[in-house]
Amino acid sequence: MNDYDSDIDIAMHICHHQLYWEKKNENDNDGITWTRSEYVDYVAEQIENVPVATKFLECFRQATTGPARPVRQVATPNDQPRGPPKTQDDKKINALREEIPNQCQRSRKVPQGRSNLQEHPTPILPTLRRQHPPDLRGDTGVP
Repeated sequence: MNDYDSDIDIAMHICHHQLYWEKKNENDNDGITWTRSEYVDYVAEQIENVPVATKFLECFRQATTGPARPVRQVATPNDQPRGPPKTQDDKKINALREEIPNQCQRSRKVPQGRSNLQEHPTPILPTLRRQHPPDLRGDTGVP
């Protein structure tokens, strides 16, 4: 965008665009096609016309605000979170995802009935002595 030094520069820039689009819309409705240079020539001619420029500057200077709208009381589509709209399947999947951690926490807790069960002692197996083969010196192999 250009650097404008004053409000008049900004107003004339806006005037240029407004004149351009008004003529373009008029030509489109009439089925007329102009080149870009024809639009530029038309806008330059209109801006040089003192009554047109003065009228526009006065309208710009005395611009009034539109009627105040009441504050919205309900949410609009723009107030919703971003992203594609959620389908029924997406809602079901999200509900399942929320339930899974809760079920995992429940399964980690030991039920009360289990703590009352008798614990079976680990069976003790007799230790086996390893017998060594007899030695040539007449040993029996018992340590």
